[in-house]
Amino acid sequence: MLRERKKAEAAALGLQLGPDACIFSPEPDGSAPLKPDTATQKFGRMAKRLGVRAELKNWRHYHATELIAAGLDINVVAARLGHGGGGSTTLPHTKLSDPSARPKL
Repeated sequence: MLRERKKAEAAALGLQLGPDACIFSPEPDGSAPLKPDTATQKFGRMAKRLGVRAELKNWRHYHATELIAAGLDINVVAARLGHGGGGSTTLPHTKLSDPSARPKL
């Protein structure tokens, strides 16, 4: 869905999206990736404007925790997060997905 939207935006400008184009890109043809700091800053401004207390990194942790809780292989989750191996992914996220480790509300 995002790729189709990016294709339509590029076509409206007379550009064509290549097969390895970045969906989140400051360039209309998707030729360059969005810098992580840019995404973090944009998210922060949007959250502030909406009155939401949230940081983008927390959504990243939540995403990883949910994938692990759903049974996705830890190496797949690590690769998706850009981690070299499962070790740096396993420790923080498996603690959160253990129901006994969650605070009682």
